[in-house]
Amino acid sequence: MKTKIILILLFSTFFLNNVFSQNYKTGLGIRAGGYQNAISVKHFYKPTVAVEGLIGTGYFNRGINLTILLEKHVSAFGKKEFQLYYGGGAHIGSYRGDYFYRDYYRKKYRYYEDGFISLGIDGILGLEWTIPGIPISLGVDIKPTIELAQPGLSVIDGGLSIRYVF
Repeated sequence: MKTKIILILLFSTFFLNNVFSQNYKTGLGIRAGGYQNAISVKHFYKPTVAVEGLIGTGYFNRGINLTILLEKHVSAFGKKEFQLYYGGGAHIGSYRGDYFYRDYYRKKYRYYEDGFISLGIDGILGLEWTIPGIPISLGVDIKPTIELAQPGLSVIDGGLSIRYVF
């Protein structure tokens, strides 16, 4: 019974209350994540569909990364200032080596000196709040990354965003 109630609430919150307007057209700000910190630009080209570009550091500030995401926005909690968004995209980056790291399998420190190119696909799931009366939006998201060019570097990155919206 509880499962049915939860499913009904989720369905009604995220699908039936789909408000076809967001509170802004373009947002410019920053996204601070555990893996990637970036400058973020989000632009709605349809009432519920946005393109977000992230350019910033990644791989523990050892390089630069460009990520492009296509995001679908739906109203959350029956309020148009809260938006649930989900989507996907791709990234490309360039990183440098020259650092020591702890090899936990061999229980010693190793030196890594090669740079590499990063190329992969990204997903995103988040919640954004556009503050009523103030041109600011705050967001929290989770952004899984599947690395295609460097297997083993795939991560799940959580992040917080703040944007000036206009």
